[in-house]
Amino acid sequence: MMKSVLRGISIAVSFWPLAIIILLIQLAFGLVVGSQVGSSLSEVIGFSKAGELFSQGFDYAVYQDMLKAFPDALADVQRSIPIVIIAYLLISIFLHGGLIRSIITNQRSWSSFMKNGLTYFLPFLLIGFTFLILFLLLTAILWAPVLINALNIIESIASDRLFFYLLYVIGIIYLLGLSLLVSASVNSRINYAVVNESIFSSLKAGFAWTLKKYLPLTCIFSGFSLLSFLLLCCSIKLDTGLGLNVWLSFLTTLVFIIFRILVRSSFYATLMHYCEAIVDEGDH
Repeated sequence: MMKSVLRGISIAVSFWPLAIIILLIQLAFGLVVGSQVGSSLSEVIGFSKAGELFSQGFDYAVYQDMLKAFPDALADVQRSIPIVIIAYLLISIFLHGGLIRSIITNQRSWSSFMKNGLTYFLPFLLIGFTFLILFLLLTAILWAPVLINALNIIESIASDRLFFYLLYVIGIIYLLGLSLLVSASVNSRINYAVVNESIFSSLKAGFAWTLKKYLPLTCIFSGFSLLSFLLLCCSIKLDTGLGLNVWLSFLTTLVFIIFRILVRSSFYATLMHYCEAIVDEGDH
């Protein structure tokens, strides 16, 4: 397993040009969304000081006051959130297709990346939609009964502490299930990108391999998830704790985003190497 992890990290680093491409696409998407939201807000808020109220971070009380003062502007922003999420998910599917196939075939050019993203967009979209349904089912099955009956459960047990223990247990089970779904999702896409057979056969193969190697794959998922989370925390801490100026904060954020992209690429490459979808260069 560790050999695959180290090899996956090495492969991801060697594919740093693709990380730059992914960053630029995400940045362009963010600029488009940000400009639209900013334009919508500026039409109503104008040159007031309202926008400066969030300069030190999000304040829910301030948000509620602004919601009352500028209902139309914020309502437009809220209505656009589902569209933004859907658009981001579609772009992510495209990026995943380009990245996974490019790593498998050892292609580093931007043209190959774009071509692979378009070629595998629809199959990866269907695979992603399948696992989105499974993710929603997992979330509903584990969390809905507890959250809906939270007050009744608290009143029926001897100590509130037991309720939090119950949440901890459900949380652990949820993370284990999430690990299964994420690993199976990536493995299914890897299988399809390698063999180019039916989506159903790739889903079947992805689940079969994930269940067979569930423990090491869970360790791999946990390790990369923790690393990505630590990078996010460091980025937030550095941005808020050091009081960086706008441009320095922007550049620092870009650096951390690149590192997080490399972590995700390392995760994909590790799973590819572990299931022998790719091999060491010396094996060719």
